[in-house]
Amino acid sequence: MPTARAHDASCIGSLSNVTINGNLVVPSGSCTLDGVKVRGNVTVEAGAFLLVTSGSNIGGNIVTDDKCIGVYLLGNPIAVGGNLQIHGCTGTAGGGVFNGYTQTNGPGLITIGGNFACENDAGPCLGQDGGKVGGNVLVFRVRAGQPIGPSRRAF
Repeated sequence: MPTARAHDASCIGSLSNVTINGNLVVPSGSCTLDGVKVRGNVTVEAGAFLLVTSGSNIGGNIVTDDKCIGVYLLGNPIAVGGNLQIHGCTGTAGGGVFNGYTQTNGPGLITIGGNFACENDAGPCLGQDGGKVGGNVLVFRVRAGQPIGPSRRAF
């Protein structure tokens, strides 16, 4: 797997099958991470949207600035070592964590090592069965969406 810069990087467009040895910033615009390893944190700034797809691994946290568009984790497997914090996003699609499933590889797994929080978002905060959260789940002042799940640590 190729390695990107050893310092903080930014993403506009898409990154595939690379390793970021620091933090990643998503400025205004859209970013798709496909099979990407980020050893640090990912920050989604105002006016930005982040899509994390299958095979991606975030070593630290994924956090949003106020007025981001949204964050989606879609596919399997995906790992976030720290917290997933979706706060103040303005996109009506909201944010969410979706466990991908294919008949070829069976149910995938999205794991969040820390807390999963959706707060003050214009859109729904969605979850789908099959993922695991190591910490707490907090959904506060978001538009109604599919329930996260029956357990505070699984969705």
